[in-house]
Formats: sequence, C-alpha cells, structure tokens
Amino acid sequence: MPKGLDANVLAQTDAVQSRPVLLFTITLAESGTLRYAASQLNITFPTGGNVYTAKAIQLSNIVRRAEGQIVRAMIQFDNVAKDMSGYAAAESFDGQAISVKRIWRDAVGSAAYYNEILNGYMEEVTSIGREWMEVKVIEGKSLQRQALTPIYQKLCNHRFGDSQCNADSLANLTVLTASGTADSGSATTLADNALTQAADYWNYGQIEIIKSGAKYRRKVKDFVANIAAQGTITMAGVAIANETFVIDTQTFTWKAARGIAGEVTIGANAAAAVTNIVTAVTADLATVTAVDGAGDTVVITAVTAKGTAGNSVVLTEASTNMTVNGSGTLGATTAGVDAVITFDVALPVAVDNTCTYETWKGCSQTWDSCQAANAWGPSGDNKANFLGFVHIGKTMGLRDWRTG
Repeated sequence: MPKGLDANVLAQTDAVQSRPVLLFTITLAESGTLRYAASQLNITFPTGGNVYTAKAIQLSNIVRRAEGQIVRAMIQFDNVAKDMSGYAAAESFDGQAISVKRIWRDAVGSAAYYNEILNGYMEEVTSIGREWMEVKVIEGKSLQRQALTPIYQKLCNHRFGDSQCNADSLANLTVLTASGTADSGSATTLADNALTQAADYWNYGQIEIIKSGAKYRRKVKDFVANIAAQGTITMAGVAIANETFVIDTQTFTWKAARGIAGEVTIGANAAAAVTNIVTAVTADLATVTAVDGAGDTVVITAVTAKGTAGNSVVLTEASTNMTVNGSGTLGATTAGVDAVITFDVALPVAVDNTCTYETWKGCSQTWDSCQAANAWGPSGDNKANFLGFVHIGKTMGLRDWRTG
C-alpha cells in the first residue's frame, strides 16, 4: 500500500504550485513565435491556450522604472540542447520583439491574469556557449498590462467591506459588526452566547475590548460558534392520562386526545407518543425545537437560550414509560457552549463579564475567499475586485483594472 506524503512535503509542494512564474514570448522573423516558461514544467496559459516550454532562464543586470517595468536587462537562455544557438545561427535577434509576463500557477483560467513586466526588443546575441545563450533586451512598446507600483504580493490590499472590495456589492455590509458584553473569557479569549454566527465568521477580523475604561484592540485568530444545549426524552410505552412532563416553561399533560395548548395525545404505542410529543412541543414552544431521535426518542434543542444558557432550560417528567436524561435541564445529550473569539495576541488583563466589546468582520484577503462564498469572505464571486496583484496586474483606477 503506497504511503501518503508527509504533511510538510505536501505543504512545500502546494507552496511551489502557488509561486509566480515568468513567461517569455519571442517573435522571430523566420522562426515565428517562441514561448518559454522559466519553470521545470511546461505551462499552458491560459487554460486551453498556448503552451510555454519549460526552460532554464536567468535575468541579470536589470534596470527598472519606479512602477516595476524593466528598462533593460540581460537574459540568459538555456542552450544545452543547442536549440537557441540554432535559432541564432539561422537569423538575427536584433530588433525582434520580446515580452515577459508574470503569472501565478494556480490562476491560469483567464488570459487577463498576468502582470507584464517587459514588452520590448532584443539586441544582437551577446554570447553563445555550451550552456547558455545571452541576449540584451530593452524596453520598447507600451505595456499591454502595466507593471505594479505596490510590492507584488499574494494578499489583497483591500480591507473586507471597504468601497473598493465591495465595488460589486457582494459583501453584506449590514452584518459586518457585532457588539455586546462578554459572558466570560481569558487573556486570549472572549465568550458571548449572543454571538450566533457560524463558525469562522469573524476570522481575520478585528475586535476591540473595553475593561475598566481601557481599550484593547486585537485581530481575531479564530471564532468558534455557539453549541446549542440538547436533552433527550425516551418512551418505553405509553403514559397514563393526566401525567405530566415539563419543557422550559411549559407543562405538558397527557390526554386521550389533544384539545388545547399544553396537552399531548397519549397514542397507541411508544412510536405514536414520540410523534405526538414532537407535534405538541412544535406547536406550543418557540424557545426549543423537538425532533424524532433514534428509536423511540425525542431530541429537545434550546433555541432562545444560546450556548451555556441552554443548559438551564428545564426538562423533567412525571410520566409512566417516560424518561429524560440529565439532572432536570437540557445539556445531557449535548452541553451548550458559548461562542468564543480567540485573539492573535494575549491581553495584559483577563476578559470577564464586565468587559464590553465590538468586533468587525474580516476576510483572509486571498484569491480563494474572493471568488467563493466563505463565512469570512465576500458573499459571492468577488474576484473582479481582488487587488492582491497576483492574478490581475493593472495599476490604474479601480474601474480600469476591473474592466481592462
């Protein structure tokens, strides 16, 4: 049986696959267009498009403009196979066009996903050896897609929900913040059962905590959602008329036939009793839910009382053939747990129930979260607004690079 790769090896492999690579396009009068990738593997760009042949290529003596465009440079092409010397022997490179584009290996789906760093001309070949052919290049044509003024990086420069990130209105700005008073916490966590969002919702965001008048601002490292308290009712048969059981604030009474709120039809057997409990609880209580469980059981889940507060919701019985788990409250099937925000850096004080807070939603600022619906990213395909300069490399106004 083959062994799986070590996690560290997989991480390094993924890192290699997400690194940028340079694509070289050379146009010769007689030989036509040559396409090379400074890579160990051939690259097709865009998907289904031109194939760039893997070749060892080195750039040296580079002179750039402030915005990153190459003004002149020396390029060395691998000549071990004598292919480049063959082209040089057949025709002149002087004055022939060359362009260099930077792409990202994990974003080749569109011909627009590149950053052009050179669009110019070659001079005559400087030298040819057994290993390398060297040629000098100079800028010439205007770049089809301009080089970048900011430092080339993978993460987006926009903050989630700002006017540029949300240019297409895909982020729901009404749910970007939450505030309240902590239930408990520590130097690195804040717990509050009022936070009802899904797990990871506040990840990559920020939180400001106030204790004794002092403010502490941190990044959100992780958000764990509330866990609702649950308890289980088990029926071994049928109950007797006028016996009772209690869920939350409602006392239920067994009757031959349900007539008013708070009554439950006894039924012919345990299975029927389970169905009738679910019917009665669903009709009479909005604070909990009731669903059929495994066998002849009913699972009661706290709804209004969030997190640990659900562990105080009453669940008792005084009925024949009926049992409930726990010690008179929900929480025995599943214990209620408060939502917890974890900070990136510990506070100098511990969070407690005197602390107030406000938290702001964030996103991972990566290409993946920009093009897919994530709890911590845009609510739809937002990639046209991505400004990480990894896949879309045009430095002009927002309107220009989104539509250019």
